[in-house]
Amino acid sequence: MQTADGQAIFRRRKLIERIHAHYKRRGLGRVTVRGLIKTQAVVLWHALANNLMIAHRLRASVATT
Repeated sequence: MQTADGQAIFRRRKLIERIHAHYKRRGLGRVTVRGLIKTQAVVLWHALANNLMIAHRLRASVATT
């Protein structure tokens, strides 16, 4: 991670790893449905929940400042 390229990769990776950790903590460690359409639906629900929670956190931080 000494080079600029390595640092750029690490910056991108830490964002993705954090999102994956949040998904896993919320129960997306193993998908319990079968089939591509059902799996996509479950993953989209988790993505929507993640976006709503981030929006709520950002609105709360703006309201307090």
